[in-house]
Amino acid sequence: MYGLLRVVFMLAIFSYGKSLIAQTYRYCGTDMPYDTIGIKVTPPPAGYQVKVINHVGRHGSRYPISGDDILFISETLMRAKQDNGLTLQGEMLLNQMQEYGEACGDNWGLLSKVGEKQQQALAHRLVNAYGSDVFQSIKVWYDVKERCFQSGVFFLNEIKEICGNRVNIIADILPVQNPLLNFFNVDEGYLDFLQNGSWKLTLVDFIAHELYNNKLLERYVKPGVTLIQKECIKFFMALYNCIAIAPDIPIEQPNVPVVNEAVMQQGWRIQNARQYLEKGPAKGYGDIQIDISKPLLQNFIVTTDSGLQQKDFTAYLRFAHAETIIPFAALLSIPQASGSTAAVENIAEVWKDYIVSPMAANIIWVIYENESGHLLVKMTLNEHEVAFPIETETYPFYDWERVKLFYENILK
Repeated sequence: MYGLLRVVFMLAIFSYGKSLIAQTYRYCGTDMPYDTIGIKVTPPPAGYQVKVINHVGRHGSRYPISGDDILFISETLMRAKQDNGLTLQGEMLLNQMQEYGEACGDNWGLLSKVGEKQQQALAHRLVNAYGSDVFQSIKVWYDVKERCFQSGVFFLNEIKEICGNRVNIIADILPVQNPLLNFFNVDEGYLDFLQNGSWKLTLVDFIAHELYNNKLLERYVKPGVTLIQKECIKFFMALYNCIAIAPDIPIEQPNVPVVNEAVMQQGWRIQNARQYLEKGPAKGYGDIQIDISKPLLQNFIVTTDSGLQQKDFTAYLRFAHAETIIPFAALLSIPQASGSTAAVENIAEVWKDYIVSPMAANIIWVIYENESGHLLVKMTLNEHEVAFPIETETYPFYDWERVKLFYENILK
């Protein structure tokens, strides 16, 4: 019976219905597991064949980066317990955190089974959509983090399983200080923006407003236990983080804390604002958080031309992070990823992190050629066809030379 209930739960969590589970799933933000609902592949105009695929992807679903949130929640509750200050919910949460930590083991930051399957399924869908020929000769770049390498390995193993061992793969693991995929750790102007930018005060004020009179910790701690406001806010966000990433592992459902939709919505709005201000197309802070991805755009253009003209590779793959995807999607002016507002309270209306960069997020250019040599390009965000910021009469297909010229002007 338990097994049947678990199957029903997992099916429910992968839909966007009105249930609490579905809403909680949506509020996972960038921890949201990859969603394939609504994906379609438009056939190209008559006579056009796929020639090159250019891809950048985020690693698949992973374990928490560290056990800090679990540890903070546990230590906070243990201090209260020493004074007999835990409610029944607090006792349950303390036990859940212990089980949660044991389920994670020493896998901090590593790809989970969910992430492995995401990459395998993505590779399978791309071969089905664009054919095996375009995956015969592949150039791969991995970010140095192990979860990125793991993601690429599972993706490529699936390609080889489908296409056979005749696939030629040349791979590079990039160092930490690389401007291609890890520009957010390289650009000095951006590092200064992270440390000293006025966006930080904006976010602090927004969090204070969102969590004014926050009472969540009081569900777990009896009245009379001394709590400071900063501790209450940190507890709120730590608990949100643990719940949000649970579907990525996944751990046994009884070990996942349960909160209402309002709590998850608040947590998501805060995390969404942080992602937007740090990495997204936020107005009023300059364009540094977007401009840092220009080396990746340059590489996309150069490798596309190389694949078409030199015919050295038919597919270019890159495995990186949300910090790679989010600014790059905004630089490309993808409509779903470049909405902007100066009002922090309106961020969630114009920009949603789980649409831009869920786990295993990806941006892909597919280049087509006809017998006369004319080139068209299509762009997808998480496999959904999206618009380039120029006109076309054959959406979602655009003239490659016009697209190239548009982005070259941005690079200038």
